[in-house]
Amino acid sequence: MLNIFKEEENEEEEENKENNEEEEENNEEEEEEENEEEEEEEENNEEEEEEEEENEEEEKEEENEEEEEENKENEEEEENNEEEEEEEEENKENEEEEENNEEEEEEEEENEEEEEEEENNEEEEENEEEEENEEEEEEENNEEEEENKEEEEEEENEEENKENEEEEEEEENEEEEEEEEK
Repeated sequence: MLNIFKEEENEEEEENKENNEEEEENNEEEEEEENEEEEEEEENNEEEEEEEEENEEEEKEEENEEEEEENKENEEEEENNEEEEEEEEENKENEEEEENNEEEEEEEEENEEEEEEEENNEEEEENEEEEENEEEEEEENNEEEEENKEEEEEEENEEENKENEEEEEEEENEEEEEEEEK
């Protein structure tokens, strides 16, 4: 009877031992599972953090690229504005130069016209003076010719008068002679 009791006790102990072992194993498994879960969660957290970091870096890089692109566009726009201003300034200078050239040409043309008119006036005056001189000379010649003609006529008249006188005298002489003869 004692043996049976002992045997039962041994069996019970053994069973308890087995149970304890099983429970310990279960505890170990559970702990291992928990550890694995923790480790997995930690890994997941790390991955998530890395992903967040990567996303932040990408976002920052993208912002930098956008800013760089914007700066580039602004720089290009500024350059274009400068070029446009330079072109406008150049066009304005060219326009002013063209206007000045036109004014200068007009002034030269006016001066040439004035000079030509002055020359024409001088020539006209000279021609008038020459014509007046010619007229005066012709008038003098006519006067001289008229005087010569008058002188010649006067001489002829004198000559004629003289001849007439001589004739008359001769006639008188003849008459006297005739009377004397009578």
